[in-house]
Amino acid sequence: MNILSPNHPVEDIGDEPDGGIDPKFLTSDEDYEHSIANAYFGPQQSDDNFANMKMIGMPRVKEAGPIGNKIRAYREKVQDDPDFDMSLEEYLNEFKNYKHQGHGTAMYDMAADILDRETRGAHVIVRDDSQTENAQRMWAKHEGRGRWPHRGQR
Repeated sequence: MNILSPNHPVEDIGDEPDGGIDPKFLTSDEDYEHSIANAYFGPQQSDDNFANMKMIGMPRVKEAGPIGNKIRAYREKVQDDPDFDMSLEEYLNEFKNYKHQGHGTAMYDMAADILDRETRGAHVIVRDDSQTENAQRMWAKHEGRGRWPHRGQR
């Protein structure tokens, strides 16, 4: 699941529907390069996850990670693309408006709604045992719940 910037060129999106793409390709760095945010949802790796009914999400939102990640991504971009002529300052400022704007929450909300509809409540999104600071902040509003709420519970 990807969220593209409003001014992203439509020609770059491609014709292949998401349903026909292997999930491991949906969260690749190449796919993320053009996105404001993306997320992958998969079964929680635990012994008590019978029939993979507990799902965890792994969203990535640009500008939400440590500064070192952004500088490393900039250096890789400069090295890989000879036509890339943006300064580091311009690169760091490009997506700053997207931080903490609800993109991760929106992806969780949509995934929870789809899971509820398609599995009639049998599959749910649960809190991951290892969370970043941003993930903890995102889950804080659902403190005390064992899962991410779907539309009928929000």
